[in-house]
Amino acid sequence: MTTPSLEDAESIENTDDANLRADETETEDRSSAGMGSVQRPLSILIEVKGRDANTLGLLRSAIVDATLALEQGCPEASLRLLRDALRQSRELRVVPRQTAATNNTVTQQTRRMTGDCESPLNGADYASGRGVPVKVHTLGRFNVVIDNQPLLFSAKVPRKPLELLKALIALGSRSVDINDIMKVVWRDQGSAARAAFDVTLMRLRKLLCHAESLILVDGKLTLSDQFCWVDVWSFERAITQFESTPCDNANDKVLDLYRGRFLDREVDAPWILNLRDRLAAKFRRLVLTLAKAEERAERWREAAQLYRRGLEHDNLTEEFYRRLMHCELHLGQKAEAISTYRRCRDLLSINLQTKPSAELETLHQRALAK
Repeated sequence: MTTPSLEDAESIENTDDANLRADETETEDRSSAGMGSVQRPLSILIEVKGRDANTLGLLRSAIVDATLALEQGCPEASLRLLRDALRQSRELRVVPRQTAATNNTVTQQTRRMTGDCESPLNGADYASGRGVPVKVHTLGRFNVVIDNQPLLFSAKVPRKPLELLKALIALGSRSVDINDIMKVVWRDQGSAARAAFDVTLMRLRKLLCHAESLILVDGKLTLSDQFCWVDVWSFERAITQFESTPCDNANDKVLDLYRGRFLDREVDAPWILNLRDRLAAKFRRLVLTLAKAEERAERWREAAQLYRRGLEHDNLTEEFYRRLMHCELHLGQKAEAISTYRRCRDLLSINLQTKPSAELETLHQRALAK
């Protein structure tokens, strides 16, 4: 993140509070003047002397939110966000400095303030999120990495901020209605949910060390892809790219992105299951597409390996077992085929209380035949 300039720091510290009140009044007076009136207040540059990075990050985040609101054609929301930032600056004795700017210049200034990180969704290295400060892993495990350091806790885990992050990702990550989030995270708190949300959002911004990672505009919360990389995003992008332009040498990369079920250790709540099931279905479809292509080419060993990879993350899909037995029989591996059948039978019985299909039973009889 770009370090804020500290020139004229002494004059900033000694500025009278009346200047801040005048700036806020000027911004409020512009609220009815339309899009053009937002250009000057949106060019606010925050300068701080003796303030910690988290405080500065929160103020920057307000300006990023305001800029996004302007670009989305919501000048009233933009002005409201700026007024909030000005009030915070008064409380913290931070002086806003305004300069005339066009909308394009505002956007450029905001990008400089946020470090101008390349979005992993638009970059070439989508698999690793290289260069993005906040990385969130949700497939097969949940962990957060900030500036290449895993987020660890020596004492009490901040459960609610992390639950907010999980809910935001599960509900789509972008422009998620905070009412939907509150129904998930604070479903029993009624009218107190909004206050709890505001406090938890502040705690999560502090936890991630990059406040601009979370953008709140008009009651919609977004996890910024300029500051965050999420394995779910990369997996879905890779699937879409593969389906549009299949490439043999990309197969392993796409499969490697899926490390297991979404938030696998969380309870099977509906807000988790929707995304979990969708991602699992995409993984199954990918494995079947790749493996059946190998079967058509009579590369039975390669096809069998793909089915085994599928079973590592989804051991209740009978089609994987059935196609794997088919490959093993083509390879003359009758003992392996019998073992595959027994594994399938036992897992289906224990977990789903069902029996193998007639087709699977037929393959089993073929494997038993001498």
